Amino acid sequence: TEIVTEMGIAYKPSGAGGGDIGVCFSESPALFAELNKEIHKAGFEPLDLTYEPQGLQMELKEVKACEDVTYS
Repeated sequence: TEIVTEMGIAYKPSGAGGGDIGVCFSESPALFAELNKEIHKAGFEPLDLTYEPQGLQMELKEVKACEDVTYS
């Protein structure tokens, strides 16, 4: 947490119990490059994740019930 906040990057712990991974947010690719170096030196493994530019979307699908299954 200290490494990230000292660099001016937003940080959020994430996962069950609040600490499986840390998610960082910044508009600066240069800051992320420096952050990757620093957290690697501190013994953490940075994950290179991308995001979908369209964001989260919902899609409704019609599902037919199976006659062989009993619902309760």
